Amino acid sequence: MMCFHLKNMKFYIIDSSDGDIAPALKYLFQMSYLRSGFVKFLRDKKHSKADKVVKLKEEVIKMHWRNKKNKTNEGVYLMGHMETFYGDIAWECGPDKESEKPIEMLRIKYLHAIVTSDKNEIKKDVMEHVKKHNVYI
Repeated sequence: MMCFHLKNMKFYIIDSSDGDIAPALKYLFQMSYLRSGFVKFLRDKKHSKADKVVKLKEEVIKMHWRNKKNKTNEGVYLMGHMETFYGDIAWECGPDKESEKPIEMLRIKYLHAIVTSDKNEIKKDVMEHVKKHNVYI
């Protein structure tokens, strides 16, 4: 996840994977495209900080729950990051990287939100299936 914090003039990278490649290199092209698109948007809106955003250096948020193995849950981690990150670099939203229980609970939380959302085009079918099999959401 990449986040521009205009109040503090920071450009954060949040990455739960702990690979051998530094996130700043790993996401070089994505950062470039995101930054140029965001700067264009700010300039179109005549925002006073547009030219300052061009010069921001990325800052990788250090997190204790980063790991090399857990590729399966990266989407769950990302949703948790989007839900809880407000620009504080001392932020701690992540679970213990060795524990499966917190990830399982987040998976259930996000699955429930997606399945029961009125935006879910197949919600009715899913709910009928749930009712038919006496499963409760």
